[in-house]
Amino acid sequence: MKLIYVCSAYEGADSDYKAAVEYGRYVKRAGGVPIIPHIMYHGILKDTEFEEKEAIICICRSFMELCSEVWVFGKRRTFNVKEEIALARNLGIEEKNISPMQTAMANDDLALIVRDYEKTTGCPMNGAIGQDIIFYLECGISREVISHVITIQAYKNATWNYSKAILERCRAENVKTLDEFKRKADKKKSNKASYDLDAFEKLINSD
Repeated sequence: MKLIYVCSAYEGADSDYKAAVEYGRYVKRAGGVPIIPHIMYHGILKDTEFEEKEAIICICRSFMELCSEVWVFGKRRTFNVKEEIALARNLGIEEKNISPMQTAMANDDLALIVRDYEKTTGCPMNGAIGQDIIFYLECGISREVISHVITIQAYKNATWNYSKAILERCRAENVKTLDEFKRKADKKKSNKASYDLDAFEKLINSD
């Protein structure tokens, strides 16, 4: 599992703390391990004092050097956010901007899909799959479609790439709901094998 550095606005407000906790949950649901210094050292360091600011920068750098990626949450670019972004760039660590829409959307839908995926496949969901799912949710493909495709993947004893190929076809053809998916792909409702990718492509291209 990748260590993900969580970068978000923090100016001492309780709302900032609660938001950072939610961002950590988001990273966890996406298959990463969240590293959040301003939560981990909450109440220990005070960034209003110069000496403490220096200590905070050193602590953040130490943690960030261990991380694979830095995920920047929200639109507020406070002093600490700008400093952490600059630090990540100096260290050459990959930076991702996570929009409020992504976070809000994933809170419920992604958590349910993660549960379905792990229950259906018997495997933990990794971060790359989580990011793929967030992308398809943002494209408007419903949770029901994604979970259904995961069931097909398990039935076919296939990898995530199989599901991704079907979801990519759904995105291209604007298939977003389970009813739309079934109208396109479920030619034989009693036979899950009818969801074979080749058959699915033939059906969807025949319209």
